[in-house]
Amino acid sequence: MCGRAACTLAPRQLAARYCGTRSNTGSKTTTSSAARKSGSDAPETSTSPCDPTDKANQQQQFETKPLVEGEANDKKPGWESAACEGTPSWHSCFRGDLSKYHQSYNTTPKQYLPVLVQDPKTGQRVFHVMQWGLVPAWHRGSPRDFDLTMFNARIEGILDKASPLVTDHFFCLPPLCIEEVDGFFEWEQSDDQERRQPFFIYSSDKANVARGRATPQDIDALKSDIQPLLMAGLWDVWQAKDPAVPPLYTFTIVTVPASAAFAPLHDRMPAILDTPEKVDAWLTPLPDATPSKNCQLLAWLSPSEALSWHPVSTKVGSIKAQGPELIKRVQSQREKKQRLASSMSMSEAVGCRLSRSACVINV
Repeated sequence: MCGRAACTLAPRQLAARYCGTRSNTGSKTTTSSAARKSGSDAPETSTSPCDPTDKANQQQQFETKPLVEGEANDKKPGWESAACEGTPSWHSCFRGDLSKYHQSYNTTPKQYLPVLVQDPKTGQRVFHVMQWGLVPAWHRGSPRDFDLTMFNARIEGILDKASPLVTDHFFCLPPLCIEEVDGFFEWEQSDDQERRQPFFIYSSDKANVARGRATPQDIDALKSDIQPLLMAGLWDVWQAKDPAVPPLYTFTIVTVPASAAFAPLHDRMPAILDTPEKVDAWLTPLPDATPSKNCQLLAWLSPSEALSWHPVSTKVGSIKAQGPELIKRVQSQREKKQRLASSMSMSEAVGCRLSRSACVINV
């Protein structure tokens, strides 16, 4: 399961990381002349703010103020108030209504997030702002009337003939996408619902951990140094019969069985694309998709071992809660019990010694 996530990167930062085109070999390139002739609004030179190889340009033009408590609830997105004059070209890396995206440490389904997709014609990778929670194209009623909860999609059921994800015909996958997040939240499985402990799960950056810069105890290093998680997703577009009603773009996150290490928290986990090869394989459109090709594609999705986690405040359970304190490490319920038990044992031992001393004095 993945029902809450932290997504705090500003659009300029997202554009700097991922926007651009791919060659047939999968290497990153600038926008092709063919794409420019076709009228694409993609960046035309390697010095565009959408070019992630231009590090100097990134640092100068993509810096944004940190997200602070309550900012995600403002009518104006936090990133918009920190926009830079004279750098409008990063907007070309986005599709949809960007004003609907609000950076947040506590993002939930039904909210809007930028989703990475690849144009099959130009090869350009762009972010499309979509609502979290898939509403399939085949749904004929209002999106509000769609009863199925589809913010996650189990990998075992994606190619099932009875799956609501199957659209045109059997084994026809919806378009593929990637959702980037700082991390996600999961509640430890427990029979005691009132004492369930939430955890923040994030990427394990072994290099930074080795340097001691990305430990759970150092939240500043954790937030700045680790790589965001790239989750495999599926997206679709719902259109009303009335052409005056705008189309609704939605997405869902693919889940796989949990790894052995993650299983104590939950039996499911998001499908993490933790290598460039997996990212390329997932985003590159499949020509003439067949059952065997789709199965090969899904084979890329496996439980990730490159994750770390630590306990966080139960405040994250409230959709109103915001702020960086939601991802800070706290003492878990189990640790509190152990500390209390240890304290009580120590008190009993001290009391016993005092009683013995009193007995000696009385004698």
